[in-house]
Amino acid sequence: MHRIKLEIVAVTPQIHNPNAYSLILQEMDGIRRITITIGMAEAQAIAIQLQGMSTARPLVYDFINKLTGEFSIRILEAEIYKVEGGIFHSKVTCESKTHPYKTAIDARTSDAVAMALKSKCPIYTTEEVMLAAGNCMETRHQGNKNMEIKPLAALSVSELKTLLRRAIKCEDYEQATKIRDEINRR
Repeated sequence: MHRIKLEIVAVTPQIHNPNAYSLILQEMDGIRRITITIGMAEAQAIAIQLQGMSTARPLVYDFINKLTGEFSIRILEAEIYKVEGGIFHSKVTCESKTHPYKTAIDARTSDAVAMALKSKCPIYTTEEVMLAAGNCMETRHQGNKNMEIKPLAALSVSELKTLLRRAIKCEDYEQATKIRDEINRR
């Protein structure tokens, strides 16, 4: 089974649900992305990890990381292995000096990603998950790596509206905001 290495692109609040966040993961050497809805506490923990911040008291992921270290358990990777009915299924693979083999433990995707960040280990998914839930970063690549990238000011309003639709479809809200602002300037 072909696995795809992912990197975290962003953790952003959802506009339509103030208690939920979007965790955006992108394949390392590609343009496809997965967007996963996560809770506020998990988003905060991931954001703290991404920004290299510390807290006055340990968060649950700090505690688990310390606990696994004390008992010689090493977290090797996190994998998003299935999406079913809009729910992502993940596992965290560990090894220990006391266990003769690696063990995969079922986890919520937000927890798996947070533990991967805390443990500085890779995050993977499968081609099947990418096909089922992935979207593309069309606003930058459009499938042609040699495509000339024009500044927004050089595009027509019609071209800008097309780009805006693509940016929203791909959940690239930062780019969508820039495009919207350019359309409003005209």
